[in-house]
Order: sequence, then C-alpha cells, then structure tokens
Amino acid sequence: MTPIRLLVLDGDEKVLHLCIRCFNGSEFQVVTTADPANARQILAQERFDILLTDLFTPPQGLDFTREIKIKFPDMDIIAMTAYSTLDTAMNSMKAGAYDYLIKPVDFWMLKAALRRCAVKRILAERVRSSQETLAQLKIVESLLTSAAKDVGTRSDMEKIARDLNAALSGLNGVISALTRKSENIRE
Repeated sequence: MTPIRLLVLDGDEKVLHLCIRCFNGSEFQVVTTADPANARQILAQERFDILLTDLFTPPQGLDFTREIKIKFPDMDIIAMTAYSTLDTAMNSMKAGAYDYLIKPVDFWMLKAALRRCAVKRILAERVRSSQETLAQLKIVESLLTSAAKDVGTRSDMEKIARDLNAALSGLNGVISALTRKSENIRE
C-alpha cells in the first residue's frame, strides 16, 4: 500500500519533530514546515493526502484552511489549536477541516485522527472505483441490450421475409394459374 502523504504546518518545532518521529514510515510519508508560505510552495510542487495545520499559525489559520481546501478539494485537513472554543471548532469545519484537535495534542488522538482520514480516503477510492466499474457494466449492459434488440429485429425481419416469400410464391402460383387460364381462354 502506498503511504499516505502528510504535510504538517505548525509553528511549534516540537509538534513537527513529533510528527516526523512518530508517523514517518510505512503508513505515512511526512513533510513538515513552520511557514505557511513554504507550505504553499510545497503544495504547489507535490501532492498530499492530508494537511495537519495549527489554526493560529500566522496568517490566520482559518483563512489558510479555506484557501487550501478550495485549491485542493480532495485533500483532508486536520486542524489543531491551543485556543479551543466551540466557535473555533465550528468555523474550522466550515472552512473545510475534516477533523479538529485541541493542543497540546495527545499522540493517540492524533494517530486516531490520521487513521480515520486514511480509512476515509481508502473507502472513498473504493467507492470511486466501484462507481467506475458500475458505469462500465451499465455500458456493457446497454450494448448487450442493443445487440439483443438487433437480434430480435433480425429475427422479426427474417420472419417477415419468409412470410413475404410465401406470399410471393403463392402470388406466383396464382399468376401462373391465371396465365394458363388466359392461354386456355385464347385458344
């Protein structure tokens, strides 16, 4: 399985080192930065599955979250903040965050959030793949239905041709009989 690509944006170096130390490996491929401008450059050059970002990394994290979600709608965003309020949580979700964590971030909560994102992405890909397969099956079904109709039509045409041949044979017989009768009448 291809590792999930994770970009971590946080002004706290401890969080960046924790993410690299704990998550970089077989499940996740982690890239970190403390600077939103650098995060934009990284995102412009590479594809990531998940962005883990501090909502209060300057400039305002909610605006950054909204901007990234618009530019990369398939990327999941996990928002973190030490200044947790109900409004902040709701606004981060409205801005496009998939999940919301309170700092200091508990390692197990962060791991669970990342795995939820990974599972969601895998399931979404399977749904997309199933939908593509279903669409292909519908095309095949349509082609087979059309072919069956053509066979049905051909069968109907063959029956009509046989009936016409029979009618023409009968008509030929009538014409021959009439011709003989007319010849007899002439004589």
